Order: sequence, then C-alpha cells, then structure tokens
Amino acid sequence: MATRERKDVYKLPAGDRTLYWYGRAITALRARATTEPTSWRYQAAIHGFDAASPFWAGAGTLPPSTERSRFWDQCQHGTWYFLPWHRMYLAYFEQIVLQTIVSLGGPSTWALPFWNYSDTTNPAALTMPPAFTSGTPASNPLQMPAAGGLPGRVNTVLQARDVSLTNALASRVFVGMYTGGSTGFGGVITGFNHLGNGHGLVEYTPHDFVHADIGGAMNDVATAALDPIFWLHHANIDRLWQVWLNQGGRSNPTDSRWLTQPFSFHDSRRNVVTLTPAQVMNTTLILGGYTYQGVHPVAGEGVEEGLAREEREPVHCGSTTGPIHLEGQAEELTFHFNPGMDAPYRDDADAWLNFEAIIGKGIAPIHDVYVNMPERCADPERYLLCSLPLFGSDMPPGHGRHGMGITYAVNVTAMVEELRERGEWRPGTMRLHIQPRAQHDGGHGYGHRHGHGHPRRGHWHVTIGRLTFYGQ
Repeated sequence: MATRERKDVYKLPAGDRTLYWYGRAITALRARATTEPTSWRYQAAIHGFDAASPFWAGAGTLPPSTERSRFWDQCQHGTWYFLPWHRMYLAYFEQIVLQTIVSLGGPSTWALPFWNYSDTTNPAALTMPPAFTSGTPASNPLQMPAAGGLPGRVNTVLQARDVSLTNALASRVFVGMYTGGSTGFGGVITGFNHLGNGHGLVEYTPHDFVHADIGGAMNDVATAALDPIFWLHHANIDRLWQVWLNQGGRSNPTDSRWLTQPFSFHDSRRNVVTLTPAQVMNTTLILGGYTYQGVHPVAGEGVEEGLAREEREPVHCGSTTGPIHLEGQAEELTFHFNPGMDAPYRDDADAWLNFEAIIGKGIAPIHDVYVNMPERCADPERYLLCSLPLFGSDMPPGHGRHGMGITYAVNVTAMVEELRERGEWRPGTMRLHIQPRAQHDGGHGYGHRHGHGHPRRGHWHVTIGRLTFYGQ
C-alpha cells in the first residue's frame, strides 16, 4: 500500500470528500456497541472514560472491568510518552476508520486530515472548519451533541495566543528536567502516566489550550475523544512533532525506557496489538505509512556541540510559601525572589516560571496571568505574562493520578526583559494577578462532579500548589 498523506483540512480542494467519508464512518462507528473495540465509544474510552459524565449517557453495556482496566483510560499526559502514545492511538483509529470507509464503498487512500490552527497565513485558521459546525448534531455527524445540560462545544474560534508555536518549537530538547525549569518539547521522564504532572511545551501550548478553548466535551480528558474534532487536533499535534525535528539540532530520546515502553490497542480486525515508541518514530513505517502535507519525514539531527540551555541544571530563584486557590475571582499575590536571584540569575540564562502541583475539581476556565500590572490599567495586554489552560486538572471519581498534579513550565524571559526596558521590573519581588478568562458564551467553567452526578456549571475550584522561578 502506498504511503498516505494526511492533508491540511483547510487545503482540501473544492469537491473533496475526505470529511464526507469521515462523517459516514463516524455514523457507522457510533452505531456499534460500546463493547465492540472498533466502535466510536470504545475508541474514545481508550483516551478516557467517566460513567458519571452525561456525555457517556447511553453507552449501554460496558466491556468487563478487566478489559477496561487494560485498554481504557490509557492516554499519556504529563509524560515523555505523550507524543508517541497519541501517535499510536491515532494510527489505529485511522486504520479502523479507513476500513469502515472502504466497507461503505469509499476510497482506500483516505487519511485523517489535520487542523493547522497556528497557520498565520490562513485568516480562517483559528476557526473550527465549517464542516464541523454546519447543520445540527442530528444531521451532521461531525458535530458534538450537547448532553445533560452541557454544551457539546463552547467555542468554535480559538485565540491566536493560545496556539502560538514560538516556545514549543524553540525548545531544543525533547525531555525536560524533572527538577524544574523547562519541561522540554515532549515532557519529563515518567513511567506509565495516565494523568501525569510535567506537561511538555507542545502539550502545554497549543495542545491543552485547544482543548480548553473549545470547551464542552473537549475540555475533559474523560470525554474529549467523543468529539470528532479531537482527532484532527491530535493529527496536528502529531505533525508538530515532525516539524520540530525538521528544524535540525533536535532529536528523539535514546533512553531505552522511552524506546521500549509497550502500549496495547486493538487494530481494525479487533486483534490486540502492541507498539513501542521505537516503532513509531518514522511515520512512513507505521501501519502502511503516512506523511503530512507540507512536512518532509526527515530524521531529527543530533544536538549541536555544547549543552542547550534547557539541559543545564535549573537554578532555584524563589518559590511561593503556600498554595494559591482559584475559585472564580481574580487572585493577587506577591512573589519574593531569593536574595540576589531576581531572574534571570545570569546574563545567558532563561527565566522559567513553573506552576506546580495544579489539582482541581470541576472543569475550570482558562486563567490569564499578569505581572506587575497597575491597579487602574487601560491596557492589561501589556502585562500579560502567560495563561493556564488547566486541561486535565480535574480528577473524575475512581481515576487515580500518577504524581501530584499538573506542572506548567513557562519561559518568561522576554517579558522580564521587556519590563526591565520599560522600568517596570522590581528587583526582589514581582506582583502576579491571576484572572479567570470569560468564555465566549459568557460562562466560567463547568463545575464539580458531585458523587455520581454530572458537573454543575459554575462550581469548580483549582489549587496551584506552588509557583517556582528558575534560571536555566
């Protein structure tokens, strides 16, 4: 079989039927029993499942608990397995969809398209492709239906800053430091991690923000893969892995712990199959092979001589002394640096602010973080330091978390330098303002899961265990 090309959904030519056949396959997969490994629900549950969520209502009979524990709730987040696991997941999903399309009389060359929302040359890039929003859920299988009073999606237009690739693609190392500072392009070293801690830079931005911006089912690990747009989003994240490698001076891990970690799935014939990261580094060799439109599948080059900054041991410059609680109101705090360590601690170091041990209940909105912003400020954007997507911070009942919550690593070097140039950097301290971002429909999150009930809108809380500043 010839290598298939995954195409940019916005570059599909007029009359192209890629999304038509995707919709036909979705309808067929949704009609299959949840116990069937090639069904829509079973495939979604591999990523995450929560029987209490209204989005899972109507699932019917479930597979035996022993099968669920092996194949469901398997998604790798907050770990160096994030990229290879999702690559495997998409490959078998695509195989199942392709077989279904062929059985319906469709083309054997079908491939999953990707949504390149970061394409600054496309004015429509931030808008969800129209095929996913036209009509109604009853008439359009690419829609995500509402459930239990919760919208299937909250927003269909992303914010440009939420999908910026600047920091992720600038990273020169795949694996970040577990001790603080940069989490690397691909995450930190862990074992099997369904809900881990240190989100790699591409997982933080744009991955987590796309989930949080769209909201609805997409903003919950346990329901995200029920939305048809999920798969185009993750095809793009998979594409970015190759884009990152193609810049040169970058390479995948060579650690045997990463290369040989096995993950199990079902193929399109319902056979149990196992892959390791070593088997999926070259996309042209995965299940018949695929490439991405506009991206050449070249091997990543070795890192240039000398340590990249992210490979240095991070230097601790200061931490908060207690947790920060987010419950819907703006929070103010003053961060104190260690004596003489107001970042960066040396001229050739980058400044990293780590938001550590983030754990919540309910689906919280994105939060924006401002630094040294005056009380009466006409232009808050001048003081925007970063944003927190909080995707995955909620833990459904019965779901264990490996680790102590999410960690985001934010490179704040440019903002620190800008504040210094403007005379607004205060040696020894910085004042932070953490503000929930209003969602496009005016809402502010989706609330707690109470017992076995579903989230109630507006009832949520998040705790940030600690903020730590590093020079690296």
